[in-house]
Amino acid sequence: MAEQQLIEIAKGLMADADIFILDEPTAALNGPEVDTLGELIQSLKAAGKLIFYISHRLEEIFRFSETVSVLKDGRLVGTFETSELTQDKPISLIVGRPLGQLFPPRNPQPSHHGCALEVSELAPSDTEHAVSFRINRGEILGFAGLQGQGQREIIRAVAGVGSHVRGRVKKRTPDDALQSVDLSIVAVARSGIGFIPEDRKSEGLYLSLSVEQNVALGMLRQLAMWRRARVKVSAIDDLLLRMRVRANDQGQPVSSLSGGNQQKVMLGRWLASGVDVLLIEEPTRGVDVGAKSEIYALLREFANSGGGVLIVSSELTEILGLCDRILVVRDGEITAELDGVGTSEEEIMRYALAGSTAEARKEL
Repeated sequence: MAEQQLIEIAKGLMADADIFILDEPTAALNGPEVDTLGELIQSLKAAGKLIFYISHRLEEIFRFSETVSVLKDGRLVGTFETSELTQDKPISLIVGRPLGQLFPPRNPQPSHHGCALEVSELAPSDTEHAVSFRINRGEILGFAGLQGQGQREIIRAVAGVGSHVRGRVKKRTPDDALQSVDLSIVAVARSGIGFIPEDRKSEGLYLSLSVEQNVALGMLRQLAMWRRARVKVSAIDDLLLRMRVRANDQGQPVSSLSGGNQQKVMLGRWLASGVDVLLIEEPTRGVDVGAKSEIYALLREFANSGGGVLIVSSELTEILGLCDRILVVRDGEITAELDGVGTSEEEIMRYALAGSTAEARKEL
């Protein structure tokens, strides 16, 4: 996705224009690629060009802009000089509380709730290293590291999306036993494991269908038992209300929703299906701060009810604020296991950049 994003940006910047509108230009870019874009933006500004930079990443807003306009639910709530703002100000305007309260409280000692999913000697295709880890009930586990280091391949292998995968995955059954799961996407879903991919438009949603139809895909068993359409509409309405999906009605095309609402529709589909393990790539990519807060609350609510969550995120702030436990991945190998409380970005990056766990510990 990063290469596609860079090509789109290059096409736009080649235009002989005086005004440029960049809408979430870095959604799929890593640090060095964002730096390259920053250099291009500075050159455009030096040439007297006007740039509208639309982003949910506050650090980029502060880095690239001189003036900031904050919108909430499509309405302008304030315009400020960037130099006069703190990072807390836009967040409090959108969410109604400061940055420190963006993430819900963690579940104390989730490992005491037992194992939800056990992964043993898993090796995605064309990878040298095999990984083993477990997701505990009541826990949000995070994969961290530099982009392209194998996190995505691991989570997709567990989800049954990869091919030629070696290793074993066992999932907790209702009677608290661990049962092997075939690593095919159908078998994984039937076992009660939900997968939310990072590219919701091409892999996660049926854009030609309505909000109702997308959500109903996760409720097929229940819908088969409901004879009356009124009951079906009411059940979906209740779910959309609980998920805080902002849509005019159930029949609205899902393609017309904002990124945050599309993400909540995907999450709601799996929650409606009754899964007890969620695997999520980039849970809030391209999502505004208000929707981020709501998605974080939904994931924590799911974990608190006994579910297990595994996320892959390129945003370290998200990993540190949301996860109970963090696994750092480098070259397809888990180089560290860290507690979500008390860990810093610097510590994660040491393990992400070091050649081995021993080397990282020397730096620590």
